[in-house]
Amino acid sequence: MVEWVAGGPQPPQACRAEDGALATRVGPAAIESIRIGRSVHLEGNA
Repeated sequence: MVEWVAGGPQPPQACRAEDGALATRVGPAAIESIRIGRSVHLEGNA
């Protein structure tokens, strides 16, 4: 098993799957904004 700490408790593949699911709803630009630390409000889209 590969340890994954930097991104949190989820393994990288799970994070990528989650990003893909979010990208279908809010678009890849919003995902990239989250990755670089901007404040993007997704509560209304969840």
